Amino acid sequence: MSDLCPDLLDHLRPMGHWHEILNGETVHCYEISDSLITVDKFTFGYTRDVTDNDIYQPIVTNSSFELLKDYKTNNNQVTIGDSILWINVKNDTETFNSDLAVGLLLRVLPPEIDESEYELPYDTLATRIYIGQLKDQLHDRLLANQYYIQLNDVIASFNDLDDFFTSYHGGNEKRIAVVHADRKTPKGLLKGVMEKIVSTGYLNSNIYRTVIDSNKKTMGLVRCR
Repeated sequence: MSDLCPDLLDHLRPMGHWHEILNGETVHCYEISDSLITVDKFTFGYTRDVTDNDIYQPIVTNSSFELLKDYKTNNNQVTIGDSILWINVKNDTETFNSDLAVGLLLRVLPPEIDESEYELPYDTLATRIYIGQLKDQLHDRLLANQYYIQLNDVIASFNDLDDFFTSYHGGNEKRIAVVHADRKTPKGLLKGVMEKIVSTGYLNSNIYRTVIDSNKKTMGLVRCR
């Protein structure tokens, strides 16, 4: 344990749930405890251990999580450099719903379902594909009312799915695919994505979709049907 007093430790590493704001847009969310920092846990789910008096650079500017030096604290805000702001937010239903697309280029609000119907936990090791409409900052170069596919950190075409799902060594028969799609995604697009995944060797029974219970602030996976 650190010899630092608790007040100083809290100043160096702000505990709680934080939204990172860049140019008015929430780009990442963080949960910081006395032992873990989790970034965008509902989308990319990056988690690492923390040590005493650690606070990390936001991943939008430095993916290696260097120790943060240039920052200022003011009540429920942390200002980083000249343009990046962390805001401490309540972990309520509204925050839960907004966090489901944080870190993505797309707006995604998965369908609602009773928690007892989850078939797998969301943190299951899987290959993930994201489907939704574009966030505001991308509307100038693509169509706002269309649904797009995101693979890793880029907007992809339907034809990119073949290479994406066959890029692993060995067969895909035992691998799990997760479709993290908005609840209003056209059925034809979902069906086409599923057919493309199956064509690369995945079993129908191993293709899951993200579902949520926003009242309980939980999410899980159910088989695509």
